[in-house]
Amino acid sequence: MAKGKNLDIHFPPPYYKVWGKHASLFKAEASVCIRQRAPLQINSWKDMCEDDYEGMWKYMKSQLDLSDDVKDHAMKQLQSQYKNRYYNVRKAYRVQKVRLDDVSPEDWDWLIHHKWSNGTRSLKNQVNRSKQEIKSITGTKSIVQTAFDMKEDPKSDKWPDAVNVWKANMRADGTWCIPNGEQIMWG
Repeated sequence: MAKGKNLDIHFPPPYYKVWGKHASLFKAEASVCIRQRAPLQINSWKDMCEDDYEGMWKYMKSQLDLSDDVKDHAMKQLQSQYKNRYYNVRKAYRVQKVRLDDVSPEDWDWLIHHKWSNGTRSLKNQVNRSKQEIKSITGTKSIVQTAFDMKEDPKSDKWPDAVNVWKANMRADGTWCIPNGEQIMWG
């Protein structure tokens, strides 16, 4: 797809999240890769076999001309995309009880009988989510990408300060996305 093109895709420290002019292309390819190559019949990303990891890396590397130096960071991004996919498939089950077109009937049945028929994990997640003080409203866009988008000159090494990046998490009406946002911001 992007072979032969010089793509602006980076994974800068300290967070190593994807950003750059072509970050959205990376995320689109990651979504395709996860839908086509990541198995759903596993309990977690860590349970995936090495052949699946390598197949996904080879796909991403060939599509975007990625270097081996970024493999660990790119795979972390794929893991995040995998979690998003799993969430969306689970949501389709919970809300609509309808199998998504890109989920095979075998995968769907396995997920229902091995993952979703027991509510223990769901309750555990609800408890953990209720403990979060800060909730993000930027969706799947990383804080680093938000900061990059806020830069006056994309080629400059000058980044916006943390306060302005934090303010980017405000709602359109100017209110904080979390009740104690102002308290956290100003201490």
